[in-house]
Amino acid sequence: MDNVRCQACGVVNEAGSATCQECGKPLLKVNIQVHQDQPKKSTEFHAGQLIARRYLVGSMIGRGGMGAIYRVQDKTLGEVAALKTLLPHFADDEQIVARFLNEARIARQLSHPNIVRVHDIGVDEGIIYISMEFIPGKSLRGLMDELPPGRLLPLMKILQIFDELCAALDYAHAYTVHRDIKPENVMIPTGGGLKLMDFGISKLMGNSNMTATSMVMGTPHYMSPEQLRNSASVDARADIYSVGVMLYELVTGRTPEIAPKPASEISRGVPVILDPIIAKCLENDPDKRYKTATELREALREVGEAVKKQSTAKLQKERASFRRRSTAQRMAIITLMALLGAGFATGLAKVESDRRALLAAIAGADTQIQTQPPEPSATPQEETFNYLGALVERALGIAQLRQNTEFGDIVSQGKTEWEVAQQEFDADTEEGIRLGWSALNLLVAAAVAPPGMAFIPRGEVTIQPNSNPVDTPAFLIDINEVTSGDYAEFVKTEKWRPHKDATTPDEPATNVSFYDAQAYAANKNLRLPTEAQWARAAYGTSGEPIEFPWGDEWDEEATNVGGAGHPKPVGDHEKDLTHFGCYDMVGNVREWTRTLARRSTPPSEASPVFGSFLRVRGSWYSDPSQAQGGMLRVSEYPYSSRNSEVGFRCVFELPTTLLETDALLARADTGA
Repeated sequence: MDNVRCQACGVVNEAGSATCQECGKPLLKVNIQVHQDQPKKSTEFHAGQLIARRYLVGSMIGRGGMGAIYRVQDKTLGEVAALKTLLPHFADDEQIVARFLNEARIARQLSHPNIVRVHDIGVDEGIIYISMEFIPGKSLRGLMDELPPGRLLPLMKILQIFDELCAALDYAHAYTVHRDIKPENVMIPTGGGLKLMDFGISKLMGNSNMTATSMVMGTPHYMSPEQLRNSASVDARADIYSVGVMLYELVTGRTPEIAPKPASEISRGVPVILDPIIAKCLENDPDKRYKTATELREALREVGEAVKKQSTAKLQKERASFRRRSTAQRMAIITLMALLGAGFATGLAKVESDRRALLAAIAGADTQIQTQPPEPSATPQEETFNYLGALVERALGIAQLRQNTEFGDIVSQGKTEWEVAQQEFDADTEEGIRLGWSALNLLVAAAVAPPGMAFIPRGEVTIQPNSNPVDTPAFLIDINEVTSGDYAEFVKTEKWRPHKDATTPDEPATNVSFYDAQAYAANKNLRLPTEAQWARAAYGTSGEPIEFPWGDEWDEEATNVGGAGHPKPVGDHEKDLTHFGCYDMVGNVREWTRTLARRSTPPSEASPVFGSFLRVRGSWYSDPSQAQGGMLRVSEYPYSSRNSEVGFRCVFELPTTLLETDALLARADTGA
């Protein structure tokens, strides 16, 4: 008799169990006999294994929600290939198998230099696989993640990437709509170029067979309004919208909000002529967008030509100016540039005195007249602190105009911390800057906080006893779990899939999958919390693991846990209130986090994907264990799991750089 997987929470239980050891739900009484001579499916291939007598496995190169990808040697074609396999526990799910095979079925029809080529599909010992072109390189997301904080790809590089992406889409749109355009699905080969991949949720033109399974497919941040309502009815213009989101993200470093500020006002390197192009891609009405990828490609090429002309004209002007200088001046400039280059490698402070002397030489090289050296410029620490001060003043002004009474104490604390930071800076620059950041976080929170959220300051949190502390930047989190009424309003306005919830409007929204919760959060420009953020909000200022916010002993009257038949209204139990002011973090319902369970994907996988298992925190109303562990209780649920014990709350992540803070305050100042 085999072990039994719970249909409610996905946890595997020992053979013979009547109820799930995790959620207590009755288990299906199905016996599956496995003959000893029948080969069992392996969850992974190993190096040297021969698949279908054709593919010699080298190594795993990636793993997603539905399967893994291996580098293999295709003995038939005599070349290296990528083998994408469906994980065995999804093989019996008809919808997932249909999506997996749909990728191969569509991609095999496409032959374009900017689209990953599919060779073959097959089954070997119960493992379904797709063999495809092997692309050495990185995804566009990987390329972006490797950039230093605050840095962006060069504009001309971005325009080249989108030129090739538009070329791929222009070809593909004759056959299909991709419907999941995002940086993760764009490969940048090592030798240059671009490859569009993952047509797994595409819709063939005229094919109605995939409509039922495609209703909610896509990635919320990149989905057009019509795709959020119904993925089955979209056309090529939905991909145009997604391209616009990507373009905005690459040139500014962030995805657009509901009413985005023009990209040129966020990033200095963006030409104004790019703003209307992005805006046209992001039109809510599909009829107002570019009709084809070719139209968008031509518009972007005009931007590229204009940028080239401007750069050429600027270069010629600088060269002419340089030639007009005397030999002494030119040599001084060349030496200055060399020293500045050395400064970036060894620290600008070491060459500051030489820089000042050379600037004086440039100014007076022709006349040989001795001039008074310029006043010393501000040090990098002084410039940082001055920038902090300017942002503190802006945030304070916005917060005072907003008159957010919920954050009155936060504003006062922020003003006090800034005064202390100014006093400390002269004596200890590092401590002054640290306190300045703390003050800025408080005032920015008061300036931009959505209603019903609590401020959580930066600090370390030990998620579980004996684990390593995790540093968590400042953020805001919902005081209460998202209610059924709030979620129902989202479903109504965005035409999202209704949840099967019998709770009243003021009770937590349950029967909501991770995907549904993520879509709700994205719609409000929020996110689901990481496990570290959830724990930080729960444990309080010390960040040390605690079971209950009211004390060390279990109090069955303090929270809605154990024996109740349904959730209670949010905030109904006064004792179930954390130090930072969040209700129901012990009980009522468990809560989704966006942190992957260890069994889901390798640690390198940065974000949840279809099929992942996620960490779920807290206890729930009918927990038979009487909430042993309280806020320390951890569960793992599949990405698509929906049940009445799990709800969620959202977070607003405050910026971690001065430039991001500047951009956020600019949006708040204009009401965007």
